[in-house]
Amino acid sequence: TVCTVKMSSEKIVTASYLLGQTITFNAAPTVIYKGTGIVTATGGGSNNPVIFSSLTGTVCSVSGSTVTGLAAGMCTITANQTGNGSYSAAPQATLSFPIAKTTQTIAFGAKPSVAVGKTGTVSATSSSGLAVILSSATTGVCTIAGETVSGKVAGQCRIVANQPGDNNYDAAPQSTQWFCVGGGICKSNIMPIIRLLLD
Repeated sequence: TVCTVKMSSEKIVTASYLLGQTITFNAAPTVIYKGTGIVTATGGGSNNPVIFSSLTGTVCSVSGSTVTGLAAGMCTITANQTGNGSYSAAPQATLSFPIAKTTQTIAFGAKPSVAVGKTGTVSATSSSGLAVILSSATTGVCTIAGETVSGKVAGQCRIVANQPGDNNYDAAPQSTQWFCVGGGICKSNIMPIIRLLLD
Protein backbone atom coordinates (compact mmCIF):
# COMPACT_ATOMS: atom_id res chain seq x y z
CA THR A 1 0.00 0.00 0.00
CA VAL A 2 1.35 3.46 -0.92
CA CYS A 3 0.62 6.65 1.01
CA THR A 4 1.48 10.05 -0.52
CA VAL A 5 1.67 13.19 1.65
CA LYS A 6 2.04 16.72 0.20
CA MET A 7 4.04 18.94 2.55
CA SER A 8 3.56 22.70 2.94
CA SER A 9 6.96 23.27 1.34
CA GLU A 10 5.60 21.64 -1.80
CA LYS A 11 7.69 18.53 -1.12
CA ILE A 12 5.96 15.26 -1.71
CA VAL A 13 6.78 12.30 0.54
CA THR A 14 5.77 8.82 -0.54
CA ALA A 15 5.77 5.95 1.93
CA SER A 16 4.72 2.35 1.54
CA TYR A 17 3.61 -0.18 4.14
CA LEU A 18 2.58 -3.83 4.14
CA LEU A 19 -0.58 -5.28 5.54
CA GLY A 20 -0.31 -7.89 8.24
CA GLN A 21 -1.59 -11.47 7.98
CA THR A 22 -2.01 -14.34 10.41
CA ILE A 23 -2.17 -18.15 10.35
CA THR A 24 -4.89 -20.07 12.17
CA PHE A 25 -4.59 -23.82 12.75
CA ASN A 26 -7.66 -25.99 12.43
CA ALA A 27 -8.39 -28.85 14.85
CA ALA A 28 -5.41 -31.03 15.75
CA PRO A 29 -5.31 -34.47 14.12
CA THR A 30 -5.42 -37.73 16.07
CA VAL A 31 -2.15 -39.57 15.46
CA ILE A 32 -0.77 -42.76 16.98
CA TYR A 33 2.74 -44.20 16.93
CA LYS A 34 3.50 -45.35 13.36
CA GLY A 35 0.21 -43.78 12.24
CA THR A 36 -0.55 -40.64 10.23
CA GLY A 37 -2.90 -37.66 10.35
CA ILE A 38 -3.56 -34.48 8.42
CA VAL A 39 -2.80 -31.01 9.77
CA THR A 40 -4.47 -27.96 8.22
CA ALA A 41 -4.33 -24.21 8.74
CA THR A 42 -5.82 -21.08 7.18
CA GLY A 43 -3.35 -18.42 6.06
CA GLY A 44 -3.65 -14.70 5.42
CA GLY A 45 -4.37 -12.44 2.48
CA SER A 46 -1.14 -13.02 0.56
CA ASN A 47 -2.61 -16.34 -0.57
CA ASN A 48 0.83 -17.88 -0.41
CA PRO A 49 0.91 -21.50 0.75
CA VAL A 50 1.15 -22.31 4.45
CA ILE A 51 4.28 -24.41 5.04
CA PHE A 52 4.39 -26.92 7.90
CA SER A 53 7.42 -28.28 9.72
CA SER A 54 8.06 -30.24 12.91
CA LEU A 55 9.78 -28.84 15.98
CA THR A 56 9.86 -32.32 17.55
CA GLY A 57 11.62 -34.43 14.96
CA THR A 58 12.06 -37.45 17.22
CA VAL A 59 8.32 -37.59 17.96
CA CYS A 60 6.72 -36.66 14.64
CA SER A 61 7.55 -35.69 11.09
CA VAL A 62 5.48 -33.80 8.54
CA SER A 63 5.48 -34.00 4.75
CA GLY A 64 3.17 -31.51 3.12
CA SER A 65 0.23 -31.70 5.50
CA THR A 66 0.69 -35.37 6.55
CA VAL A 67 2.00 -35.91 10.07
CA THR A 68 3.61 -39.26 10.94
CA GLY A 69 4.00 -40.45 14.52
CA LEU A 70 7.60 -41.52 15.18
CA ALA A 71 7.30 -42.01 18.95
CA ALA A 72 4.68 -41.53 21.63
CA GLY A 73 4.88 -38.04 23.10
CA MET A 74 4.04 -34.41 22.34
CA CYS A 75 4.29 -33.31 18.71
CA THR A 76 4.69 -29.62 17.83
CA ILE A 77 4.06 -28.44 14.26
CA THR A 78 4.92 -24.95 13.03
CA ALA A 79 3.19 -23.07 10.21
CA ASN A 80 4.77 -20.29 8.16
CA GLN A 81 3.50 -18.13 5.31
CA THR A 82 5.58 -15.71 3.28
CA GLY A 83 4.39 -12.26 2.27
CA ASN A 84 4.22 -10.41 -1.05
CA GLY A 85 4.09 -6.86 -2.30
CA SER A 86 1.02 -6.12 -0.19
CA TYR A 87 1.39 -8.40 2.85
CA SER A 88 4.20 -9.01 5.28
CA ALA A 89 5.15 -12.55 6.27
CA ALA A 90 2.76 -14.03 8.82
CA PRO A 91 4.03 -14.60 12.37
CA GLN A 92 4.87 -18.27 12.85
CA ALA A 93 2.02 -20.30 14.37
CA THR A 94 2.44 -23.53 16.34
CA LEU A 95 0.18 -26.47 17.15
CA SER A 96 0.97 -29.12 19.78
CA PHE A 97 -0.85 -32.42 20.17
CA PRO A 98 -0.04 -35.89 21.51
CA ILE A 99 1.21 -38.87 19.55
CA ALA A 100 -0.58 -41.74 21.30
CA LYS A 101 0.71 -45.23 21.97
CA THR A 102 -0.28 -48.00 19.57
CA THR A 103 -2.19 -51.13 20.56
CA GLN A 104 -0.74 -54.61 20.12
CA THR A 105 -1.97 -58.20 20.12
CA ILE A 106 -0.49 -61.62 20.94
CA ALA A 107 -0.76 -64.69 18.73
CA PHE A 108 0.15 -68.25 19.75
CA GLY A 109 1.77 -70.74 17.44
CA ALA A 110 0.70 -74.35 17.07
CA LYS A 111 -0.19 -76.24 20.23
CA PRO A 112 2.59 -78.53 21.45
CA SER A 113 2.26 -82.24 22.16
CA VAL A 114 3.34 -82.82 25.77
CA ALA A 115 3.32 -86.13 27.64
CA VAL A 116 3.58 -86.58 31.40
CA GLY A 117 7.21 -86.19 32.37
CA LYS A 118 8.09 -84.78 28.95
CA THR A 119 8.52 -81.31 27.50
CA GLY A 120 7.23 -79.33 24.56
CA THR A 121 7.62 -75.88 23.10
CA VAL A 122 5.08 -73.06 23.19
CA SER A 123 5.55 -70.09 20.88
CA ALA A 124 3.82 -66.71 21.01
CA THR A 125 4.59 -63.45 19.29
CA SER A 126 3.32 -59.90 19.66
CA SER A 127 2.34 -57.67 16.76
CA SER A 128 4.74 -55.06 18.16
CA GLY A 129 7.70 -57.42 18.02
CA LEU A 130 8.24 -57.02 21.78
CA ALA A 131 9.05 -60.12 23.81
CA VAL A 132 6.08 -62.09 25.14
CA ILE A 133 6.06 -63.38 28.73
CA LEU A 134 4.64 -66.89 29.15
CA SER A 135 3.38 -68.44 32.38
CA SER A 136 1.32 -71.43 33.46
CA ALA A 137 -2.11 -70.96 34.99
CA THR A 138 -2.28 -74.69 35.78
CA THR A 139 0.99 -75.33 37.59
CA GLY A 140 -0.35 -78.58 39.01
CA VAL A 141 -0.54 -79.93 35.45
CA CYS A 142 2.28 -78.13 33.69
CA THR A 143 5.05 -75.63 34.27
CA ILE A 144 6.87 -73.42 31.80
CA ALA A 145 10.36 -71.93 31.67
CA GLY A 146 10.89 -69.58 28.76
CA GLU A 147 9.08 -71.42 25.95
CA THR A 148 9.61 -74.93 27.33
CA VAL A 149 6.56 -76.60 28.88
CA SER A 150 6.99 -79.55 31.23
CA GLY A 151 4.09 -81.99 31.77
CA LYS A 152 3.60 -82.95 35.43
CA VAL A 153 0.34 -84.91 35.44
CA ALA A 154 -2.34 -85.74 32.89
CA GLY A 155 -4.84 -82.95 32.33
CA GLN A 156 -5.48 -79.63 30.65
CA CYS A 157 -2.51 -77.25 30.59
CA ARG A 158 -3.32 -73.55 30.35
CA ILE A 159 -0.54 -71.18 29.23
CA VAL A 160 -1.10 -67.43 29.40
CA ALA A 161 0.84 -64.86 27.42
CA ASN A 162 1.37 -61.23 28.37
CA GLN A 163 3.21 -58.29 26.84
CA PRO A 164 3.33 -55.22 29.14
CA GLY A 165 4.04 -52.64 26.44
CA ASP A 166 6.69 -49.94 26.40
CA ASN A 167 7.01 -46.23 25.63
CA ASN A 168 5.27 -46.65 22.27
CA TYR A 169 2.92 -49.61 22.76
CA ASP A 170 0.05 -50.24 25.15
CA ALA A 171 0.00 -53.51 27.04
CA ALA A 172 -1.44 -56.33 24.94
CA PRO A 173 -4.64 -58.09 26.01
CA GLN A 174 -3.74 -61.36 27.69
CA SER A 175 -3.90 -64.38 25.40
CA THR A 176 -4.41 -68.02 26.42
CA GLN A 177 -3.58 -71.39 24.91
CA TRP A 178 -4.98 -74.71 26.17
CA PHE A 179 -3.63 -78.14 25.33
CA CYS A 180 -3.55 -81.64 26.70
CA VAL A 181 -0.84 -83.16 28.81
CA GLY A 182 -1.41 -86.86 27.98
CA GLY A 183 -4.19 -88.79 29.68
CA GLY A 184 -7.86 -89.62 29.30
CA ILE A 185 -9.09 -86.58 31.25
CA CYS A 186 -8.40 -84.43 28.19
CA LYS A 187 -11.28 -86.16 26.43
CA SER A 188 -13.77 -85.47 29.21
CA ASN A 189 -16.88 -83.52 28.21
CA ILE A 190 -16.51 -81.29 31.25
CA MET A 191 -13.19 -79.76 30.14
CA PRO A 192 -14.66 -77.40 27.47
CA ILE A 193 -17.01 -76.03 30.15
CA ILE A 194 -14.12 -75.44 32.52
CA ARG A 195 -12.20 -73.67 29.76
CA LEU A 196 -15.13 -71.34 29.08
CA LEU A 197 -15.36 -70.45 32.76
CA LEU A 198 -11.64 -69.75 33.09
CA ASP A 199 -11.05 -67.87 29.83
